Amino acid sequence: MFAIRENYKEFIQYYPATVFIVLLCSLASIVTMLFFDGYNEDAIIILGGLEKELINSGEIWRFLTYAFGHMSLFHLLLNIPILLLLSKPLERYFGSTLFFGIYILLSIASGIVIYYFYAGVYPLAGSSGAGYGLLGIFTFFLIRYPNKFYSYDKRFIIILLAISFIFTLNVPDISISGHVGGFISGFVLGYIISIFKKDQIESSFYSSRN
Repeated sequence: MFAIRENYKEFIQYYPATVFIVLLCSLASIVTMLFFDGYNEDAIIILGGLEKELINSGEIWRFLTYAFGHMSLFHLLLNIPILLLLSKPLERYFGSTLFFGIYILLSIASGIVIYYFYAGVYPLAGSSGAGYGLLGIFTFFLIRYPNKFYSYDKRFIIILLAISFIFTLNVPDISISGHVGGFISGFVLGYIISIFKKDQIESSFYSSRN
C-alpha cells in the first residue's frame, strides 16, 4: 500500500493531486530561499502563514495557505516524505478530486485548531497538520476495518503513529495543537468517509497498483 514502486512519470500520471501538493510546498520554500532572507517572520507571513491578528482582520484564507509554506528547509524535508507515503494510497483509493478535497479540509481543520489553541506569537506554517490528518484517517480505518489491511501495512501505520506522537511531544517548537488537531480531524473525517463510502471501503483497500 505505502511502497512507491512507480517511476516518476507513472507517479505523476497516477497521483496528480499528491504531486501538486508537494510542488506547492516545494515552490513556497524555493521562493522563500531565493527572494527572502531565509525562513523569517516576514517571509512566512507574506507566503500565507497562519497569524491570528491577520485572520482577525479578515485574512481568513490563511486557514489554508499556511499549509503550503514551512518554517525551515528541514521542516519541509521532514514533511514531504510523509505526505508522499500517506497521500499515495488515499489518492489511489478515492481518486484525485476527492483526495484533494480531503487534504484541503484537513488543512483548514488543523488551521482552525491552531487558531484557537496556539498560544505563541510567531506565525506558523507547514503541512504537518494535514499529514497528521491523513494519519488519523488511516488510524480510524485500521481500527474499524483491521482485516482489510495486510500485516506489514498495519505495522507501518502503528510504528508511524508511535514515532509521530513521540516526536510531537518531545521536540521543541512543535505545534502540538496543529498535530493533535489534524489527527483528530482526520480520525473524524475517516468516520464520515466510512459512512458515505461504506460499500467501497468494505470491498478492499488494495488495487492492482499496490
